[in-house]
Amino acid sequence: MSTRRAGAHTGGAPVSRRGVLLGGAGLAAMLAVGACGKVEDRSVQSGKGGPWSFVDDRQRKASAKSTPTNVVAQVSAAAALWDLGIKSVGVFGEANGPDDLYGNIDRDAVTWVGKTWGEFDMEKFLGLRPDVLVAPMNTPDELWYVPEEMADEVAKRCPTVGIKQLSTPLDKVIDRYAELAASLGVDLKKPEIATARKDFTAAVDELRAVAKERKDLKVAFVSAAEEFFYWANPEMFPDALILREAGINLVEPDVSKEQDPHWDSVSWEQVGRYDADVLLYDSRNAQFFTDNLKKYPTLANLPAVKAKQLVAWNLETPPSWSIYAPKLQELADKLRSFKAGIGT
Repeated sequence: MSTRRAGAHTGGAPVSRRGVLLGGAGLAAMLAVGACGKVEDRSVQSGKGGPWSFVDDRQRKASAKSTPTNVVAQVSAAAALWDLGIKSVGVFGEANGPDDLYGNIDRDAVTWVGKTWGEFDMEKFLGLRPDVLVAPMNTPDELWYVPEEMADEVAKRCPTVGIKQLSTPLDKVIDRYAELAASLGVDLKKPEIATARKDFTAAVDELRAVAKERKDLKVAFVSAAEEFFYWANPEMFPDALILREAGINLVEPDVSKEQDPHWDSVSWEQVGRYDADVLLYDSRNAQFFTDNLKKYPTLANLPAVKAKQLVAWNLETPPSWSIYAPKLQELADKLRSFKAGIGT
């Protein structure tokens, strides 16, 4: 299965990283959403001058004689760490995506080692004197955006850390970045970090309240490309999982675990295969839900579209308490205002 960029399609079945975006081969054990604020310490950290180690989600131990300071990270991981006080010197990933792909990274203050899928400049990477490389994992044991043929060479040059995102609830993903940041010397009790975590937990609590009030509201994650329309399987995506854990009634499409467990890819004639009152649509391909409706009448005629019960959503939003707290709060407010049963 290809792991190319999840917004890109070349016709036919999805031949992009859409199929593995924030997803994976199995459903991880879900944490109770009430445990959002708890960070399990699975790292060892001995201070800036002492030895450092961290066991990543491949169960591999990254270690160094001293705590790393020169961090190079895939943009999603870099943005997650940035909000925790770890500012990467280098990043790699998609350089020309939507703004919310980068969180709060100062893109002028970092060196780009790679700017698209398959691009990784080893000379630039080594020039940064990297102490550690950090990347999400959206397929088992593979560092996202590190080309497979270069992974071994990168690992020889510096320790690498993989944080699992596939089939893992959002709060769990954020917690792992917090554990990594703590191992790198960050005080998670700092007011700005503690406040962000508190706000995130409050937003999830608000979603719980909405779920109890609006049990009849059917919500779906969807995306689109020129040849196909996609209904997302909630089991595969961190933000979908945390909504489901909060009790939001999510549409669960039929998927093929062998071909692509992440999406039910349907033709444009079959767009209305599932009933949904609300569509959380892929903001990376927003044009299908905003500019191209006349071209796709089956989409335009969906009850949620006709009722304007649409919410733009980026499934590559960096896993950060401070980034997700307002997003989840805004979503809760919108869900509370939407009507249920519009498709029946």
